[in-house]
Parts: sequence; structure tokens; C-alpha cells
Amino acid sequence: MYPLNDGELLAKTHQFLLIRKNHQFTIEVIEIISGEPSHGHKFQAYLLPMSNGLVPKEYYGFAETHEKALVECLEKIKNIDDETILSWITRPLSEEQIKRIAGQA
Repeated sequence: MYPLNDGELLAKTHQFLLIRKNHQFTIEVIEIISGEPSHGHKFQAYLLPMSNGLVPKEYYGFAETHEKALVECLEKIKNIDDETILSWITRPLSEEQIKRIAGQA
């Protein structure tokens, strides 16, 4: 349907703002509209990192609807304190992580 190269994905994004007492965090839900995701689900929800932050995948939500993916992500981060979340979304990536993401590792 869309002219993509092998292994590429095309996704539509939905953003939500989680507002807590002292911080607010962006949660992004992506909907795969073309291509085959490696996790096998059409929707994925996660805390959106700032710059080069990296949120552990065990706190992502994967599902067949954006609502279910969002709920799964929210359930996983519900009792995680703000300082821990901030450490995830703001920590710089190592050179090895950057190379892996760029396909050079």
C-alpha cells in the first residue's frame, strides 16, 4: 500500500500527557499502518524520551488497540517515582547504544 523498503515501518502517532503533582510526562502511542513490527502488535505505547533518553522496554505497552497499549504502559509506570522516570527519559545514550540504533554495531 505504501512504498516502503524491506524492514521499514510507517507509523501514525498519538500523544498523551501524564500530569503528576510535580512533573508531566509525554506518552506516545504509535500505530503501525504499514510494515511488520518485530513485537507483533499493531500498537506500542511508551514514555517519550527527551533527546537521547532510553526507557526500558519492560515499561512499554504492546496491544492490538491504542487504548489497550496506553493502559498497559500506564499500569506499568503507575508506581514508578518521578525521579526514576526522569532518569530514563533524560539519560544520554552510550556510544555502543547509538551505534546499535544506527545499525553500525
